[in-house]
Amino acid sequence: MIIDVVVASTSRFQKFGAVRSPEEAEDLSGKVILENIKAAGHIARYALLPDGFVLRKAVEKSDADAIVICGGTGLTHLD
Repeated sequence: MIIDVVVASTSRFQKFGAVRSPEEAEDLSGKVILENIKAAGHIARYALLPDGFVLRKAVEKSDADAIVICGGTGLTHLD
């Protein structure tokens, strides 16, 4: 099973950009999620994206079997 882990955080995206690993974004929770998915025998892919339209489009285009979305530090007008 392929599982996309999408971390939605506009502020972190502004700081680190479109990184493809949690280490690049200093993202401890994303790292733990990826490790647990891989430990269960699945393929895990990581993306850091800003809230809003970009996030929605990424989810719509994904070919993954499942998508885990996490992150953020609170609600904004983009949520």
